[in-house]
Amino acid sequence: VWRVLGEREVIAPINITRTGYPDDRGRNFGPSGLSVGNDRWDVRWAIVLQGALKERGRDFDMIHLWIDYQTQQPLFLVTKQRRGGRLVEVGIQLHRFSGDLSRYPAWPDGSKANVFDPVAAVFYDAADGGSGWRRESYDMDSLPRSDTELHKMSSPSHLERGH
Repeated sequence: VWRVLGEREVIAPINITRTGYPDDRGRNFGPSGLSVGNDRWDVRWAIVLQGALKERGRDFDMIHLWIDYQTQQPLFLVTKQRRGGRLVEVGIQLHRFSGDLSRYPAWPDGSKANVFDPVAAVFYDAADGGSGWRRESYDMDSLPRSDTELHKMSSPSHLERGH
């Protein structure tokens, strides 16, 4: 069950400029590996959504999402338990604007690609005693693949590589 909680001004890393894995394998993200403090943060207007799970038996019952009003990109995610509002997990999504990269390829028709790529995310799991994890894919681009590339990527030999 979803409902809109309102609109809020937030500070978020919507257009980070520094790179990470695999482009910069040695970048330091602090002692926990979860720091996003060196990335560029901007003041953004966000829509706050709350979702309540109908299905029981999960680690959380409620999810809150902060969605950037202009780009429609998810900025933050917080999960909680319904009883007592106990915090379970906090997530920060990191995006990069393709228009800021001179090496970003063009769309198949040759036009400039102006997209926000989800290049990283950090999640802090409060329910698990304070652990966390980080996803990085700074070499990602949002362009459609050619038919040849799609066929190769979905072939059994490609899918089974390394196993």
